Amino acid sequence: MGKIFTLKEGKINLDVPETWQEAEHLFGLELMILGPSKLNRRPVLSLDSTAFEWSFDSKKLKANEEQYKVGREAWLKNKNGKSFEFYPYEYKKISSYLERHSLGYTYEFADEVFEEKSYFLKCRNKLFHLKTLTLKKEETAQKLVLEKMINSFDCKA
Repeated sequence: MGKIFTLKEGKINLDVPETWQEAEHLFGLELMILGPSKLNRRPVLSLDSTAFEWSFDSKKLKANEEQYKVGREAWLKNKNGKSFEFYPYEYKKISSYLERHSLGYTYEFADEVFEEKSYFLKCRNKLFHLKTLTLKKEETAQKLVLEKMINSFDCKA
């Protein structure tokens, strides 16, 4: 069953498993959903309303994808990390009022390999940024839970 959260840009609905914790306004993010802790690590889903100017014009998408890669590589260089794989831009029309744009990458940092994915959800002319972060070695089990939460996203009129 979905739970309604109030963000800056409006109300959203998200199915959150009972074993996951919800944290509002943690680390400057409007909403974080924290998975079960295992060896001091846990999968995380964060969600923010955004005024970020992301162009969904097909001609500009390649430039946005390159900008994302450059930004991620700069962050990793600063943290002495290393990227492994970038996931290309994907688009999915969910309904007449909801579309999902996503991309991501895997990287090594502090002797762990992480998978990070960013989703830009355009819903009723409002933009939400959803991000997931998991350990790559636990990706399979947690990926299903995270995908279910992502697929449950809806915004209220």
